[in-house]
Amino acid sequence: MSDNEIQLPPRREMPPEVRDRLRVDLRRNIDTEPSHNHRAPIAVAAGVAILAGGGLLVAQSAQGFNATGSAPTSSSTKPRPTFTASDENAKAGQHMDRCWEGIKKAGKTALFPDRSRWQSVIKTSSMGPAAKDPDQEFSAIRADGKPFFCETTPVKVTVSDPSAPPAYAAGTRTGALIMTPNGFVAGVQDPTWQNVAIGRAIGMYSFDTAKSREGLFVSRPLLRINQDTPIMVGPSANNQKPDAPRVLPHPASPVVSIVDNPKTVTGQQDLNTLAGRVLAACLTDPRHKVLDLETWRPGAMTKIGVNQQTGADIWGMIAHNGSHLALCEATVDGKTAEFYPYHDGELDRPMITLPVAKPTLFPDSPSMDNHGQPVGRVVSGVVPPQVARMALSVDETRFDAVIVDGTFVAEGPPGARTVKYTTFDAAGKLLHEGTLQR
Repeated sequence: MSDNEIQLPPRREMPPEVRDRLRVDLRRNIDTEPSHNHRAPIAVAAGVAILAGGGLLVAQSAQGFNATGSAPTSSSTKPRPTFTASDENAKAGQHMDRCWEGIKKAGKTALFPDRSRWQSVIKTSSMGPAAKDPDQEFSAIRADGKPFFCETTPVKVTVSDPSAPPAYAAGTRTGALIMTPNGFVAGVQDPTWQNVAIGRAIGMYSFDTAKSREGLFVSRPLLRINQDTPIMVGPSANNQKPDAPRVLPHPASPVVSIVDNPKTVTGQQDLNTLAGRVLAACLTDPRHKVLDLETWRPGAMTKIGVNQQTGADIWGMIAHNGSHLALCEATVDGKTAEFYPYHDGELDRPMITLPVAKPTLFPDSPSMDNHGQPVGRVVSGVVPPQVARMALSVDETRFDAVIVDGTFVAEGPPGARTVKYTTFDAAGKLLHEGTLQR
């Protein structure tokens, strides 16, 4: 072998279950909607390279710095679709309409100016490129001289109090008016600040330049926020490291926080059941943002392996919130915990949502990390609401699925790419039959 040659291992195809997981992770928090004044993020991690099965996936993110470092040169920005002003105005109006309907449903109209007097100041959204609808939408609104803010998700509306005073950062006129659990921070901007740099002060934290207009600012989603999450802000010129960042106090709680999706069940999860404890462990997964924690419910699940360090059983579950679906992999003690939305395996297609018209097989089933078990032995997906029983077969092997709230899981031969199915209603009537491709 010459000095210019490198001996590489044979090329191996990345397993589809690993590829799909990486795609899910890369989709998160991609802001696809243009704004009046969107500035490049000042975030950590110039790039991430992941090697799996001989395949290399490189994720290029924004340039950044940590709490004590300096910012490197900026990287190229991702292309954005073109929207006209009328498109933006129409979307802002539609979003404010939904916010108003949420206010009415909550019985809080007396606290707000009439909808006819609302003016959109900033409208933004957060979604992956495969999503047919945004995961989150957010509006900064002004009416009768009062600013207030509204966040919507696929199942929920949250609105700040228009009469609440800002919670100012010490020695500044930048103050918070809303911090949502789903990660948005917004408020009033100090007129002497060119930009507002904002970030979570947790470990190696990063700052992002907020959108600002007419004296208001709106952050991009900062993962999950609770009452103990420290938020830092500082003035930033030309998207550089903020000067003298300081704590941004938490403001008053929103006056409207209401589930407006009729398919979503509200209330506390039952933690007395095994399924409830597994789901609760998944919802504490710190690596993935989970929208509207209180709306998720356990679906069908099965044991997928054992934690090699603790010996605890690892469970795979299809969680749902009446509309959207997610994969939950966890031990009851939370030592293993992962939670992320299901999609159909391709970035240019929408996420799978409930209800479905026909049985749908997920491309990445529980046990994708192997967990000491053969990959592909678990079959999972969703079925129409009227399905009470589902019979599956691979070659000569027959097995039934466990069905919970329109989700199903079943254990079959490992590695099978084609699964035949037959479904029945509660009376035993045949509903569907066909073949699912993994």
